[in-house]
Amino acid sequence: MPAIPSKPRVMISRALPEEVIARARSRADVDLHAGDKPLSKTELIARVKDREGLVCLITDTIDSSVFESCPGLKVVSNVAVGFNNIDVAAATKRGVVVTNTPDVLTETTADFAWTLLMATARRLVEADRYVRDGKFTQWEYMILLGGDVHDKTLGIIGFGRIGRAMARRALGFNMRVLYQDAVAADPATERELRATRTDTATLLRDSDFVSIHTPLLPDTRHLINAQSPHHEEDGLPRQCLPRSRGRRGGAGAGSEGRLDRGSRSRRLRGRAEGPSRPHGSFQRGARPAYRQRFLGYADQDGGPRRGQLSRGPRRTDSPHARQSGGPGEALGAG
Repeated sequence: MPAIPSKPRVMISRALPEEVIARARSRADVDLHAGDKPLSKTELIARVKDREGLVCLITDTIDSSVFESCPGLKVVSNVAVGFNNIDVAAATKRGVVVTNTPDVLTETTADFAWTLLMATARRLVEADRYVRDGKFTQWEYMILLGGDVHDKTLGIIGFGRIGRAMARRALGFNMRVLYQDAVAADPATERELRATRTDTATLLRDSDFVSIHTPLLPDTRHLINAQSPHHEEDGLPRQCLPRSRGRRGGAGAGSEGRLDRGSRSRRLRGRAEGPSRPHGSFQRGARPAYRQRFLGYADQDGGPRRGQLSRGPRRTDSPHARQSGGPGEALGAG
């Protein structure tokens, strides 16, 4: 009869904070893969085959072949909120418990989404590149004008934990909040966040900024596309922050090619999104912390168009206020 191990045997598929590894080793026999790249499927199976537990990340695909090859596996713990890298049905069939880490990044994700919103409004990435390329030679009154965030309308598609965290941040900017969700928030929450539920078409038409926080499901994939309703007042669209998450959503709620075409046709002023693919796949040779586009703002020579945002009856922000988003501030970015 094989000896029963004194501690459960656990495989950790990627490096984690040292205190986490130390705690795991105090309770289990740990095999840690500390490499920079994920293990291949063959390598992963070889190292999990004799283990009862697996701590994995969203870069690891845990499908039926893993469960079939590792009959002793009892628990798979995903260090992520999303879990569509794991075949939960196959795990359930074999009696394997699957866990995730819900709600640990709600405020962090909202912080990052708000960062994207501010950077998009103030054209921060565009200005940063303008300075780094040596194009900024002097201060000019009308160069790289951005748009105000305060007193504008924020549309939130997906009013779960992260969507509501975004709404709380909007309070500090005195923003009107519209939201769309299959389930209405309770009246007390709507009053607290000064949020009004509406349909998607109205939200897209009336919002200055749209932030998307839906789970990535078949009916939310490419939710925002070239056919989406848009604001017709000045022919220019709002700014879109496609951050569809939940089950490892990435930016799938925004149809990338369609969003680009919307920008070129001046239906979308800008968009920003967190990376959902490896660095460099957005722009060859680049390693962006996030992606941001202002395709509708540039002249044919690629230079920033001056005074482009001074039109439209709803654009009441003064040139002096807007100038605070110009190249001078961009020097602090990066």
